[in-house]
Amino acid sequence: MASIRIPNGCITRPGIEQVLRYPVDTRMFENAVKEYYELLRMDKELSVRDPNMYKYLVDRRVLRREIDPIQDSEGYPDSKLYKLLNESYMKYRMHIQQRAIEEFTFLNDVKELYIKLTKGPQQTRVPDSLSPRNRPEYFSPRSKDMERTPSTREVPNTPIRINGVIYYPQPMYQESNSRISLQNDLVSKLQTEVNECNQVIDDLRDRLSKTASREIKDGGPSVLYTDNYTPTRISEEFNSIFIVEWSKALKSLTANKMESNEEEAISLLMNIVQNGYEFCRHYAVDQLQKLSFSIEKGLEDPFLTILDLRNVKYGQRKRIPDSLMRELKRMRKAEHAQTIVHATQKFKDGDLLRNPKYNYRHSPEIEAFVNSIVEALWLMVIQDPSMTLGWPQPNDVFNDAIYMPYKKQGSIVKHAVWPAVYLHAKGPLIKKGYVQPV
Repeated sequence: MASIRIPNGCITRPGIEQVLRYPVDTRMFENAVKEYYELLRMDKELSVRDPNMYKYLVDRRVLRREIDPIQDSEGYPDSKLYKLLNESYMKYRMHIQQRAIEEFTFLNDVKELYIKLTKGPQQTRVPDSLSPRNRPEYFSPRSKDMERTPSTREVPNTPIRINGVIYYPQPMYQESNSRISLQNDLVSKLQTEVNECNQVIDDLRDRLSKTASREIKDGGPSVLYTDNYTPTRISEEFNSIFIVEWSKALKSLTANKMESNEEEAISLLMNIVQNGYEFCRHYAVDQLQKLSFSIEKGLEDPFLTILDLRNVKYGQRKRIPDSLMRELKRMRKAEHAQTIVHATQKFKDGDLLRNPKYNYRHSPEIEAFVNSIVEALWLMVIQDPSMTLGWPQPNDVFNDAIYMPYKKQGSIVKHAVWPAVYLHAKGPLIKKGYVQPV
């Protein structure tokens, strides 16, 4: 068994030390131990020098995927320590070797950041007027007035203030620039990792929702059902309709002279949203009543026919248990796709067909807008509790906490453009709307 001595103040790495105590190749042992000591030294200095950056590395280590030593056998070709750890894993395939490789990967990340932090940016050539012979200790616009012979004074290591202006020593300035550059790189990498994690979460949510839906259809436990359309996601899709389909529909209305001006076209599209919301809200309540009524009567008399159910008034029904009502609401969310098809067609044949101004049959842009808006509104009203929309009234004071201005600024609302989205009635705001102020 080989012996190793950890430098004072350094954090030990049990996995690496266990492998080093029983090396599979004694020829690499000495170089591997020296490399390990150097990594521990950098680890200690970085934790003291920049605790926030070091904490970032520790947190990232928890979130990063497990390393497969077999697939990553050549990950660090210049490292004797990694080669020794990898050979040990190939021979024994135990958890302690896997842990040692993960510890080495973390220490190597620390090493890279430590080198970037201490190396600093490349220095530019010093002009003749600031040559090493007469270069001032601090650099400033009036540096010639401060020239002194460097040999007569010690090199400064703290900033000074002259006439209200702070001047930093060159080493401190270089280290600050290096630190800022390194932190910007870390922020960029962290944002990339967050985006990747969000993508994985969305994929898992979709897969779980499909699996849960199949379980429900097959008679499996309904507790597996997972709502794939959260209020936040619905509000995002609702806002994307305003950016894409609404803009195309507005352009179609004004280009084809279907409305005399843009304000009338905006009002027309706003009426579609308002009427669509009331339409979906009304039929969502009616659908839930029909479902609960049919179940209740079917349980009371299993021999009832469809005609019998039509002759029974809703007022004669009893209140079903809350647990069963919650189950109906969950099932309605799981089967919303087919419901939206019928709701969209009924809305077109009813509200839109009665208003000749819409003329959606001759405008694919308006029809696409109607299809998207009814789908989003239906998903809003079947939430528990239902999501709500808010519209300002003309001449109201413009509230920038709830609405954003459309095209131009102002303090008074001229007309509404797009509604704000709330989690529920009198609930918190989820997405701001748009208004035309004056």
